[in-house]
Parts: sequence; C-alpha cells; structure tokens
Amino acid sequence: MENIEKIIEFNLFKIITEQFALIPGSFEEGKEVKLKPELNFGIDKQNKRIMVSMLFRFEQENKPFIILKVACYFTIAPNDWAQFGKYDFNTVVIPQGFATHLAMLTIGTLRGVLHAKTENTTFNRFIIPTFNVTGLIKSDVIFNE
Repeated sequence: MENIEKIIEFNLFKIITEQFALIPGSFEEGKEVKLKPELNFGIDKQNKRIMVSMLFRFEQENKPFIILKVACYFTIAPNDWAQFGKYDFNTVVIPQGFATHLAMLTIGTLRGVLHAKTENTTFNRFIIPTFNVTGLIKSDVIFNE
C-alpha cells in the first residue's frame, strides 16, 4: 500500500520574539554548556491558525545564560484546516509530520533571531545545532475542546 501525504497549504504570517535575555554573570568560560528546548503548540480554530513556540535555554550547572523564545503563527487554508477536525470538530488533530515541519520552520527562525540578538557580543558563538526534531514530536498534536 502506498503512503501518500497530502500537501497542506499554509502561510507564515507573524513572528514574535516572546522572550530574550543574556545573563553574562551566569556564564563561565570552560564549563559545559547544555541546551534545554521546550516546544509548544496552540491553535485558533476560528481563524484556522496554528502557533508554534520554541524556547531554548543555554545553561551551565542549571543556570541559564541565554534565554530565547520565539513564536511563529501559521494560517492554514480552509479546505486543509477541515481535515484536522475530528469527532464533530470538537477535537483538532495536527498530523505529526506537519507539526514537525512547522516546528522545523520555527527553530530555523529562532536561529536567525538568536544570531541577530547576539551579533557583536561574545554570545554570538552559541548557536542552536541541527538535531532531529521528530524526537520532540512523537505523535500527532491533539487539541480537545
């Protein structure tokens, strides 16, 4: 049996930097740096929109020295939004593959914001490495009303 994914028509219409902080006093040269990501989704059923927010904290010994949170807002074409509705439209199901794609776009956006916000500082050397986003999204994203 052939597995064919339907193409979902969407548009990125808004980007918001929700949080940004540099905390130089929490950074110590030579200590191990850990990255802590947090991914969240939200929906606006009435306007057929999906929000993806990504927070990254660069930490040493559980103390953050860079905090950045970006939200990307996507509008979904009405006919494609209709396929997300389940159980008389009381539940919205965003397919795992599509959710992963939106998350990857958001992470790419966050990388650009991080570069722009840290340009000409000593923190510009810190980047968000490539990683397997599917590890963050293990199943469909489900919203129940």
